[in-house]
Amino acid sequence: MSQVHHRYATVDGRRLFYREAGPADGPVLVLLHGFPTSSYMFRNLIPQLADRYRVIAPDHLGFGLSDAPSVDEFDYTFDALTDLTVGLLDQLGVTRYALYVQDYGAPIGWRMALRNSDAITAIVTQNGNGYDSGFVESFWKTVWDYQREQTPETEDAIRFALTPDATRWQYLTGVPDESLVDPEAWQHDYGLLSRPGNDLIQLALFRDYATNPPLYPALHAYLRASRVPVLAVWGRGDEIFAPEGATAFADDAADAEIHLLDGGHFLLESANDEVAALIRDFLARRLDAPAQIPLSLEVVQLPVSDVDRALAFYTEQVGFTLDVDYQPTADFRVVQLTPPGSATSVQLVPASADRVRDLYLVTPDLAATRAELLARGVAVGDVRRKNPVEDWTGGFADGLDPQRRNYASFADFADPDGNSWTLQERS
Repeated sequence: MSQVHHRYATVDGRRLFYREAGPADGPVLVLLHGFPTSSYMFRNLIPQLADRYRVIAPDHLGFGLSDAPSVDEFDYTFDALTDLTVGLLDQLGVTRYALYVQDYGAPIGWRMALRNSDAITAIVTQNGNGYDSGFVESFWKTVWDYQREQTPETEDAIRFALTPDATRWQYLTGVPDESLVDPEAWQHDYGLLSRPGNDLIQLALFRDYATNPPLYPALHAYLRASRVPVLAVWGRGDEIFAPEGATAFADDAADAEIHLLDGGHFLLESANDEVAALIRDFLARRLDAPAQIPLSLEVVQLPVSDVDRALAFYTEQVGFTLDVDYQPTADFRVVQLTPPGSATSVQLVPASADRVRDLYLVTPDLAATRAELLARGVAVGDVRRKNPVEDWTGGFADGLDPQRRNYASFADFADPDGNSWTLQERS
């Protein structure tokens, strides 16, 4: 079993505690905890994931073993907590990572994704809300009342959430067998929650939680556009974020995987092994699988001794469709045909042509495909474009066609045998 390291880092003058385990060069999984807990909630999960992944679980400022400056010294907002989390990952050299978010970890994670969508490889949300339908009104009414108006009455009501009874309630509610939940979990949380001045920190975050639902439309648009893999694993007995908060992810996340398990808000306390198995399976299929490069074989060059005779044979006798017969000058001609029912065309070239072995691949995004191939160790040449595109006679200039016109931009690579391929962009 992998060793778990317990470390500190100073970010923007604030000392943050974090747990880290797993191979330094492994895919990164960042675990973001909720209220009123800390990375302690992941104590049993981390060892079950760290054989394959580099797992990083920070304590938010004001929580766990991280610094907890007073509200006079630090403005506690979800934006500020996001800044510190991003700063920590920058310091650790992490640029790409999957997210596990729970409770307060969700609005921090959503901000991270919206700020830098390219950094996120996958999302696991465990009772981490991103939809209005997820709020359980009986719990949230007290919070909403306090957000709307801070009075002695609304503050007194919300302060119940800071009591040992409320902390215990969060851990046990919805759990079929309460004996599975270690009492040390809520006692640990309450011990840190009851530190002098921490109540004011939590009140500030209760107020600032009002900034989170307005981000949901942007989150939903991000999920649709990015098609980031999403696993929603939820304690169905949670009376803070209802199961509707999990199922809603299917509205926007492509192929979202949703699992409602018997358990409550802190699902790991009673179903850690089941959650770990779901995460491992999900990441193995959706994260570890090589990225799919959008390529399709379009043109194969066919050497012939007489282009006109071959053209007549393939169109009149074989039934190929003539796509292109372009000859702007006596010594430059492009003849291209498509076999019946095929997406791949044949280009007729004289047998003496220099590029008899050229094969063409079409991609909707030449720059992205080239970058992905380069990352995999394929020596792809520089991008070039037809020059000019109109009335082209075989000349090229460096770089992509600024107008991104079809069949105007190219890049080349060869396989180990010297078979050469040309990438060309087509939307």
